[in-house]
Amino acid sequence: MLRFFLPKSFELLMVSGFGALLIGMLFSFGAMLKSEKGKTKLLAVAAFFLLSFILVWNEPFQIVRLLTWMKN
Repeated sequence: MLRFFLPKSFELLMVSGFGALLIGMLFSFGAMLKSEKGKTKLLAVAAFFLLSFILVWNEPFQIVRLLTWMKN
């Protein structure tokens, strides 16, 4: 949604959002390895894969744009 309001900083917003999802997923995997109680730890992993799927399904070239931006 912020893409429409801040078109110049779209790459930075996308990288920061993807990074936040990745960090959340890593913390969830850490919680799974420690065998912590509860099912909330699965939420971050599910959100990461679900949002990644939705992004690639709707705008497949945005992920290529993100990876190219990160490489440079």
